[in-house]
Amino acid sequence: MFGDFELKAKFKIIHENSGIQYRSKVIDAENWIVAGYQADMAFKPIKFCGMIYKQGYGGLKSRSILSPQGSIVHTDDKGNKITNDEILVEEKIQAKIKQREWNEYTVSVLDSQHTLKINGIITAQLTDLESSRVSKEGIIPLLCHWNTKGTDVQFKDITLRKF
Repeated sequence: MFGDFELKAKFKIIHENSGIQYRSKVIDAENWIVAGYQADMAFKPIKFCGMIYKQGYGGLKSRSILSPQGSIVHTDDKGNKITNDEILVEEKIQAKIKQREWNEYTVSVLDSQHTLKINGIITAQLTDLESSRVSKEGIIPLLCHWNTKGTDVQFKDITLRKF
């Protein structure tokens, strides 16, 4: 189980979308279903690449997009977004993401602070204080949508450092 960590991985996405889940829990091991935070990556639309998503499943309610690409988001203990500041213009982030080529994703999580970077550029930050739905630790699965035709994603050079 991982709580506070920094993960670096190179990824190449050819089609559809994928992601790196973290602080996730297994919902259905037989069908490879997990729920938790997700560092999203997408081929189209590219505006989803680098956002923070919270995947739910079954009895776990999805929180959807927690921090869109280019945003700094803080949630209070009830899950209300109390600030949503733009950190970088989406077009500048998107210009740094190489379609169908290798990119480096960095996912850093320390307590309630989540920071995502692609190719050294901060793409999203989240301070998540929603007490009833915060995940403090979990597994780190690499996502490949089984129900999406044509998903093609590759990962390499994965490193993980616990804080």
